[in-house]
Amino acid sequence: MIYLDHNATAPLSPVARKAWLDAHEHCWHNPSSPYRPASKARVRLEEARLTLAGMMDLCDPQRLLFNSGATEGNNTIIHYYARHNKANAGTLLISPIEHASLTEAIKSHWFGRVETLPVDSDGCVSPADLVKRLNQHHQPKPTLVSLMAANNETGVRQEWLECAKICREHQLPFHCDASQWLGRLPLSGLANCDWVTASVHKCGGPRNVGILIRPSSVNGLSLIAGGGQENGQRGGTEDLPGILAMLAALQNIADVPSREASARARDAFEKEVCDNITGCFILGKTAPRLWNTSAMILPMREQHQWLNALEQHDILASSGSACAGHRIGGTGSHVPLAMGLSPEQSRHLLRFSAGSETTSADWQQAAKALVAIFKKWQNNKKSHPKGYSELTHVINIPE
Repeated sequence: MIYLDHNATAPLSPVARKAWLDAHEHCWHNPSSPYRPASKARVRLEEARLTLAGMMDLCDPQRLLFNSGATEGNNTIIHYYARHNKANAGTLLISPIEHASLTEAIKSHWFGRVETLPVDSDGCVSPADLVKRLNQHHQPKPTLVSLMAANNETGVRQEWLECAKICREHQLPFHCDASQWLGRLPLSGLANCDWVTASVHKCGGPRNVGILIRPSSVNGLSLIAGGGQENGQRGGTEDLPGILAMLAALQNIADVPSREASARARDAFEKEVCDNITGCFILGKTAPRLWNTSAMILPMREQHQWLNALEQHDILASSGSACAGHRIGGTGSHVPLAMGLSPEQSRHLLRFSAGSETTSADWQQAAKALVAIFKKWQNNKKSHPKGYSELTHVINIPE
């Protein structure tokens, strides 16, 4: 079985598994307890914080909080601003391609206006558009600007570092969801954002472990109330084995094959598919993308039919974000819609996302499976008698 859905979750890496098991055997005590073994656990916890902060060029390690992942982090940030601005809620400025954990948190907690910056046909937010909006002095000043580092469906990389700089010049807090960036591209620069959220299970770490970077001046986050852990910012006993496994996974990233070679394997996959499937369309192809991600619109049948057929060929892929829960016959993902595609086209989105262990041969096997499925459907269509009706959905894809 070839697994190409790492943007949803990845298998636990061997080094992370070893770190997790070692911690459960030798360092399982509660870091907040008063006796000596627990103090050793506390030392390991703070050492992990220092090490990870150093990987991110974070001068103040206390800005770094450990939590259950980006969903909790995104909810924590929106909930914090909602509580502190309830009487006079301002504007949230986000992109239209943000993850559901941010947009649903906004629906649940935010009481003010929400504005979206436009994206181009590749799904990129232009820093110039951000500058233009912030210079509109007749408009209310945003309370927060939020932009993900790389899109989870298309892999398109955003100019988040430039946008963080722009927000700093305008004295506005900037939040970056770095879930797809973490473990795939260098972590340096993330410290320039006021807020960073991320999960580690997409790059070989355990599930339900992640990070939240906050501004040094912010206190009283407390989405999860408890015993004052994480310097009073997040209640609940820290998952030290999970944290040490997360750190091990991230430290091991330097040993993966070159990103350039992985991107070439992905590009060869896309060429093989597009050369043999008429009407195939790659999303974000002309934009900088993560080396591991390919999102395409495929003709003839909707995404669930493609995915079912692929699984019969021992290929596991997805229809976009695992959290979006795309329904058969629905409008599909919001990401291609924001990029200018129709709901009809959006229902034909397939996402392939590799990991560090994915080989060029795996990519080529996936391409061969797609082409074989397409040709089979074509032949079946030609062999049916006149008037025959299939449960298919035919689309025309623009050049």
